[in-house]
Amino acid sequence: MSEIECRRPVVAGDAVWGYVQVGYARQWVRHRLVIYPPGTSPEQLRWLRLWRWVPAVVALALIAGICAAAKSGVHAAIGVAVGAAVAVAVVVPIQRRTATCRHRMCILESWSGPGQGLEDLVTRRIIEKAAGELRTADREVAAGRMTPVDHEAIWARCHEQIATARHRVTAKV
Repeated sequence: MSEIECRRPVVAGDAVWGYVQVGYARQWVRHRLVIYPPGTSPEQLRWLRLWRWVPAVVALALIAGICAAAKSGVHAAIGVAVGAAVAVAVVVPIQRRTATCRHRMCILESWSGPGQGLEDLVTRRIIEKAAGELRTADREVAAGRMTPVDHEAIWARCHEQIATARHRVTAKV
């Protein structure tokens, strides 16, 4: 790992375009692709990445409030109230800074497992294709074989493809 890579903040993340997430639920696997709006600034990306941590922040604030109440001998309800107040104080600014970008994000997910339908299979192929194109574009820019403008054009095209695919999938439901 280079010195530059070691100094990159954790909140900055790897890809400017979004992320791919794979989750498991018993016999099922969920593939989820999230593409941020093209042209999202580095500051907006940091706030969006913080937004992903909101559930953990809320849970930790509530647990910390309950623990503090237990240690001080105060009723647990007061601890929950304090934890909720801290959570709101942290979450509201993040929510406000990410509102515009979150509403323009494209999210597409599919589930695979026993009894998987053709629609989920097609959706997964769309996810794999778009994620592959975006990751290839990332490597090309990093290697200097592609300009940032060309990268953003691919990002915009994939964003539009996912938006179109999402509307097509939800229209059938």
